[in-house]
Amino acid sequence: MKSNRRSLNRLHFFLQGGLHFLFAFALAVTSVSAQEVDNTGEQMLAPTEFGSFDEFGDPASSPTPETVPNTIPPDTIEPIPDNPSASESVSDDPSTNDLDAPTTPAVSPTPQLPTNIPQTPLAPGEIRILTPANGAIADGLATAVVIQFTSGSQVELSVNGEAVDPGLVGRTETNTKTKTVTQTWYGVSLQEGENTLTAKATTNGVAGNPVTIKFEVRGKPTKITLETKETRIPADGRSTATVMGQLFDKQGNLSNRNVIVTLNTSEGKFVGADYDRDRPGFQVQAINGKYQATLRSSLTAKKVRLRASTGKLEAFTQLSFETDLRPPIATGVVSFRLGARGTDFYRSFEEFLPADEDNGFEFDVRGAAFATGRIGDWLFTGAVNTARGLNDDGEGRQRLSGDIQFSEQDYPVYGDNSTSERLAESEDSLFLRFERTSPVDNAGTDFFMWGDYDTEEFALESQQFSALTRQLSGFKGNFNLGNFQITALYSNDVEGFQRDTIAPDGTSGFYFLSRRLVVPGSENVFIELEELNRPGTVIARESLSRGTDYDIDYDRGTLLFRSPILRTALNNNGTPLVRRIVATYQFEGEDNTSVYGGRVRYHSREKWIEKAGLGQLTGWKTRTCATLSYMASMPGLLSAQTQG
Repeated sequence: MKSNRRSLNRLHFFLQGGLHFLFAFALAVTSVSAQEVDNTGEQMLAPTEFGSFDEFGDPASSPTPETVPNTIPPDTIEPIPDNPSASESVSDDPSTNDLDAPTTPAVSPTPQLPTNIPQTPLAPGEIRILTPANGAIADGLATAVVIQFTSGSQVELSVNGEAVDPGLVGRTETNTKTKTVTQTWYGVSLQEGENTLTAKATTNGVAGNPVTIKFEVRGKPTKITLETKETRIPADGRSTATVMGQLFDKQGNLSNRNVIVTLNTSEGKFVGADYDRDRPGFQVQAINGKYQATLRSSLTAKKVRLRASTGKLEAFTQLSFETDLRPPIATGVVSFRLGARGTDFYRSFEEFLPADEDNGFEFDVRGAAFATGRIGDWLFTGAVNTARGLNDDGEGRQRLSGDIQFSEQDYPVYGDNSTSERLAESEDSLFLRFERTSPVDNAGTDFFMWGDYDTEEFALESQQFSALTRQLSGFKGNFNLGNFQITALYSNDVEGFQRDTIAPDGTSGFYFLSRRLVVPGSENVFIELEELNRPGTVIARESLSRGTDYDIDYDRGTLLFRSPILRTALNNNGTPLVRRIVATYQFEGEDNTSVYGGRVRYHSREKWIEKAGLGQLTGWKTRTCATLSYMASMPGLLSAQTQG
């Protein structure tokens, strides 16, 4: 009995499967028939390429061609594989920065057919160009062209005067009611810039009037822009600004090339992944002509200059790091000691053993303090150490600018991502600074300070060869009063100053300075280019940075560069040039001098001055200024200059 039931179940399963198979086969035959011919005998398209009928639909119930809206998604239409002009090889190497390399894909995405295809009858020989539209902008060097003409006509298509291969026709639709044909040509080759497309129809041997349209194709970048979303951010070391830009071709259209853009900043740090760490600066990739990066502020309030470059293209902009008026904070320590001399293990090694060999008891008091915070509209920062100078390193040497020691760089902060920043740098035991963001528009920072400083106010971009570039310690003040900017400085206890000019030998070094025992942090190194046949005529000057471009041994007075310095070069006209290594520095001398200086700048907003071009400064838009500077050293005059 059980055996008979199993046999019946198997027979039932077999019959059921067979009926399902026959039913599916019948539907497939019906679908194929519906794809080949409709009621009017009009030729139809295979749904596997350009669409499909409703599932199990009856072709007799399908709408007639003249009322069928275009529902073909553009991503389902692909260029003919045999067409060699429908694709272009593109390097996938992300390290390339070739402006001539087109963006992938090289072929423009096939445009969707117009949803409102004209159904009005055409006169014999008349032709319409449906796609692309007149004045359109194409993305790639090949595109699809959709035209409409009367049945029985022969069509000629040309781009920029060259005939298009008729083999590129990939789709044809015929409307028997209006006797019009809608035809699509795939992979029509174009050129960068403006293109002229001409279509002409011939009916019964009679040529109709040609139809011409003009449109553009995005080309390689010829212009780059740079801007920031924020015009100002606090100089707190945490705030960020969004830096962005675009690439445009010579027609002014947004370029769709993927290129690498190099970003540089005079202050702050770019955050995120560098696209190419082996290149100087911060690299980002422009996707379809657009790029973006994030800049984090530093702790220095100032005007920040940003530069974006790719190939020979460059753009500039400015951003303001404003004074961070933070809540007050203070910290300090006081140390009392009573004991025998020569037993203070917390002293430096040179002070451990008394020079007079007196090891008697003594009472010693030492203190150190640091404070910063808002006082009204100003930010105060101060530090004091009664035992030593604030810049003293572990070897007992005084340093300018308080650079981080090698031992401090190598000692990590375990279990933490903290970083160390120096806010109070001074050769003396005291540092004071009052600062604020000037209420005058685009005037920068007002400040008064005692400590280490540079002379950037005396070294403008327009003073490439007359600038004063020094590292000093003492008083410095800068204040903006309307259109006037007043700067003054004073530095005492300045030791010997030296300027050396060294001819490179094609190697990275060592190059010896004329003095030894260089004051750490006081050097400024430049590479100058001058004409071979006109000695002393400097045509270019480049400032170098310690650590990035060179290393220096302060005791021996030697320079070692990161890369070889060649002796000669050629300019664009083939004129021979020679390089010179120029180094200025302080050295330990017996006599000390004082340096003082002042500068007054008047910023003019007169329109006639701006139209004369005096307001343009290496790509930066700034207020036109007239400047009077005076620098002196006791004893003797160093320099006096007028800058306009």
